[in-house]
Amino acid sequence: MAGELAALVTAFVAIASPILPSLPRIYTPETTGAACAAVAAVCEKHGWLQGGFMQEWGVEVGAAIVLVPLAVTTV
Repeated sequence: MAGELAALVTAFVAIASPILPSLPRIYTPETTGAACAAVAAVCEKHGWLQGGFMQEWGVEVGAAIVLVPLAVTTV
């Protein structure tokens, strides 16, 4: 779970960096890893996303990765 979340955050940072250039300085691999490990522990404790984030929400995440940059550019 933590690895999946970290991959999503890393992808978001890469996509959003042209618009928000401070993101790579804030979301370092160390910071991202620690934050995602904490979120994964909460998810595990409460039984959330037991099938993994991408298994349950992969299609929606894929659509967001394509559509959010388009929306931001359009605005």
